[in-house]
Amino acid sequence: SKTFADIATYPVSFWLLTMAVIAQYSAIYPTFFFVSNMLTTKFAVSPILAGSLFGLIHLTAAVLLPSIGNFVDRYGGITKCMVLSAVIGIVVNLLWLWLPAE
Repeated sequence: SKTFADIATYPVSFWLLTMAVIAQYSAIYPTFFFVSNMLTTKFAVSPILAGSLFGLIHLTAAVLLPSIGNFVDRYGGITKCMVLSAVIGIVVNLLWLWLPAE
């Protein structure tokens, strides 16, 4: 039977994957709530165009994720993909803060 002390024996890949998922949900997903508003106020984009641009993120994910999932299932490396995804997502969201308004 498993005990709470067994957590210390989990592999490093488990902890990397756990931290990547936490980073995704705590740092990246909350930005979804204000991206459209930021596009309209900071970059003077119409609300309809802002919604369309934001929707492209989800459309792109819907198209690409099955292929990426198939690749990862065949060759492994889900931990590396999740960590890379979290790092890229955090960098991109930080860039939103530092982009100059036009």
